[in-house]
Amino acid sequence: MTTLEAFTKLNADAALAEKTKAECKTPEQVFEVLKSIGLTDDFETFKKASAEFNESVTKMNDADVDAVVGGGSNTITTVTTTTTASIAAAAAI
Repeated sequence: MTTLEAFTKLNADAALAEKTKAECKTPEQVFEVLKSIGLTDDFETFKKASAEFNESVTKMNDADVDAVVGGGSNTITTVTTTTTASIAAAAAI
C-alpha cells in the first residue's frame, strides 16, 4: 500500500486518525502507524509523499477541499481530512 493509500485508509478511521494526530509528533511515529495499517513504502518514499501531500493541502482553499472530499456540509469528513493533513504535516518534518 502506498503512502497516499495509507493516508486514505487512516482518514477512513476517525478514531485512529485523531489518536495519531494527538500522539505522533515525529515522522517515524507516523510511519509506524501507517505501517501497522498496511503501508509498504519505505521510509524515504513515505517522507517524500508526505511532504508532497502536505504542500498540496496547504495550497488548497475551502472550495478545493470540498471538491476533494465531496463538498456539502459533511463536517466529519472535513475534520478528518484536516486531521490527516495535520498528520501529513508532522510526517513531512
